[in-house]
Amino acid sequence: MPKLFILFTLVVAVAIPCIAFGEKPTASVQKIYDALYQAAGQFTVKKPSLEISTENKRGAAYYSAKNAVVLDEKTYQLCRGMGKDSSAALAFVLAHELSHAFHRESKKNRAGTNYLSYDQTFEMDIQSEKVADINGVFTAYLAGYRLSQVVPKFLPKLYDAYGLTGRTLKGYPSLDERTRTTKEVLAITDDLIDLYEMGNYLLAIGRYDLAAMNYEYILEYYQGREIHNNLGVLYLSQAMENYLPVTDRFIYPIELDAATQLKKIAQVRGPQELTLQQKLDRMNLLNKALNKFMQAIALDKDYLTAKLNYACTLNLLQKPKNAVTYLAKRKLVKKEAKETANAEKIKLVLAISDALLGNSVAAKTGFREVAKSKTQAAAAAADYNLEVLQDKLPVAAKTREFVFPERFSILVKGMKVPKVSHLQPLNLNEQGDCVRHLTEGNTETFTFGNKRGNTLSIIRFKNTLATEIDLLELAEPLDRSFFSNLVGTPNGFYLKSEDGTIVLKVSNDGKVEEVVKVDRH
Repeated sequence: MPKLFILFTLVVAVAIPCIAFGEKPTASVQKIYDALYQAAGQFTVKKPSLEISTENKRGAAYYSAKNAVVLDEKTYQLCRGMGKDSSAALAFVLAHELSHAFHRESKKNRAGTNYLSYDQTFEMDIQSEKVADINGVFTAYLAGYRLSQVVPKFLPKLYDAYGLTGRTLKGYPSLDERTRTTKEVLAITDDLIDLYEMGNYLLAIGRYDLAAMNYEYILEYYQGREIHNNLGVLYLSQAMENYLPVTDRFIYPIELDAATQLKKIAQVRGPQELTLQQKLDRMNLLNKALNKFMQAIALDKDYLTAKLNYACTLNLLQKPKNAVTYLAKRKLVKKEAKETANAEKIKLVLAISDALLGNSVAAKTGFREVAKSKTQAAAAAADYNLEVLQDKLPVAAKTREFVFPERFSILVKGMKVPKVSHLQPLNLNEQGDCVRHLTEGNTETFTFGNKRGNTLSIIRFKNTLATEIDLLELAEPLDRSFFSNLVGTPNGFYLKSEDGTIVLKVSNDGKVEEVVKVDRH
């Protein structure tokens, strides 16, 4: 039976407390379940109730007749015995059944699903299981889980607990079969995760063609809000290459969601007017961006990242009044008042709207408030926007080349692109575009190519030097060329060198989490 959406949201693994036999789940277990539903973003579907069963025959099941997910006591205790992986194991089972609530075919089966079995006479059931697990494991990654090490350990324990190991029963896949399927699913999901992360880096360095290939490939397996949002950001970034001074002179808190993050492209082309074709291209791309943000919001009405991007796009379309109305109707300022970083980004958008409407006093007040922020990217953008508003900065010309932190430039000099021609490529489309992936120690290389040869390689490694950067210090003196290299995110930002050969992934507090070198062939 199809299982469409598997989601995991807790970032840290915690031990699951014991519950009395047959009781309702404890607050801790219910919290995991609620978090899964929240992460799914499928709020048009009523959340199923969660119950614990003493029947111990199905492992877990979804019953559409009463809209309930039922977890066997035995499976629950098995998950609990997984130690530090207990929450991940439980989330894997619960989300697998919760996914049935989001799939039409499951609702036709009023007798309920069965986590342990599926009808082996129908190949489509096996395929649906794969698609369901791919969706689930990928969404788990977006929420903070990497299940590659947990699921292979969990399945044998589950089969042992239900006496299925070494047995062939009608309707029940053997452990070997399920292990093979799971291995295939995890491999596909790892590819999707890699493409997602590479797509964000490619967007950051302005390779929109390759970024779009990555996101569109992912959409074949996973149609989540994050992918639609990031495609919207991609279209918006392309539109802003056709620079329009009246709106584009400001820095916007546009966000790429990378679990994820976004790019503000601010390539100043000089004072010349856009051609008619450039204006049409810009308008078309901005409208495509709006549609993508709307698709993301339709999947999750509380998805703030897409709402912020939607309001920014309205400003860029020279519709600041619409942007103000949009934010006011959704009462976002009030809702996000306790979340400082979110509130500051909303204030930044509103201040830009005020500036475009000619309300300079209100705009200055808004920019000054955000300039006091502890969120580095927001504070730097507010400082810059205030200078623009007061006509203290040139609007249509770069004043200097942004100087990338020297210590990171030195760090990546020794990074060489390894040979990857012997590796099996992952084909991204029917036109022959592909990517090869090689892992060596703590370094990963992704080489993109086509029928004519390799085009670009990305080499990355996790930063272990605990190095921090001061964004405000780097932004002095304030200059648009600096912000051309900054990609804002909900949790921080990407910072690239002027030539796009180095990219840093940085947290909101300035910690450098990852270093990337880009090599163009």
